Amino acid sequence: MKRQSPIEFLQRIFGLAKSEIVAVLVILFGLALGAVVQLYDQEDRYQYSQLNRELDRLTQAAQWKTSRGKTFAKRQSSRARAFKIGKININSASKSELDRLPGVGPKTAEKIIRYRKKRPFKTIYDIMKVKGIGRKKFEKMRAFIVVR
Repeated sequence: MKRQSPIEFLQRIFGLAKSEIVAVLVILFGLALGAVVQLYDQEDRYQYSQLNRELDRLTQAAQWKTSRGKTFAKRQSSRARAFKIGKININSASKSELDRLPGVGPKTAEKIIRYRKKRPFKTIYDIMKVKGIGRKKFEKMRAFIVVR
């Protein structure tokens, strides 16, 4: 007995022509492929929606204002810049290096330089003797300063 091809088998069962069977199989294959693509697309949409929520939270955090009017993003970027250059020796740092410290601007950097010319810092805690640097500002910069 001769073995039948799947198309001949379907022709015998449904009574359809070969071209009709091929057309139905192509349509069924297209539907199955579309269902698989849709499943992957839904998974990507879920990941994108999570990413969008995270980006929205970061945007809101960047727009959050501090009491002095600086944005959170600017504060974070100054910390990141200070961290990239490593620990700063407050006895020998330049004005631009001191300016990178969190909570220190150009005027405070000048005050630090003026103070250390009179008496060098012995410990990092001595920086609180500079006018304008209190405990809160010191805590912000503590991780980034060193005395050598």
